[in-house]
Amino acid sequence: MAGETLVNYKDHGAYRGYAASSAVGFCFFVESPEKRKHQLSGIVDFDVCLTVEVDPSKVNLCHGRYTLRINGRYVGAENVMEYCTTTYNNREFKLIKADKSFNGYAPNGSLFRQIFPNLFL
Repeated sequence: MAGETLVNYKDHGAYRGYAASSAVGFCFFVESPEKRKHQLSGIVDFDVCLTVEVDPSKVNLCHGRYTLRINGRYVGAENVMEYCTTTYNNREFKLIKADKSFNGYAPNGSLFRQIFPNLFL
């Protein structure tokens, strides 16, 4: 909000395995948050879900592997196309909506890591 450029060089493939993710930095998806919240639960913080508009040249196409559920039951995993970038600012990523309605959906990733530290070595 202050106009700063945020920087994130985290290589998610190095952390989760390159078959699981090719993303580096901040990750974005195009599906509705309602659809993706089940896959992201325990991985990300749900404090605020941002909808942004961005020039496609500012992001890189990547993939992430997430759980696949049919009728609420886990049936395997699926690769989902995403976008990522190592820099984020409000000049290039135009804020469309900031939605806090998902923050009570699940414990955020930070809290989950505090409760179960041995799962996130």
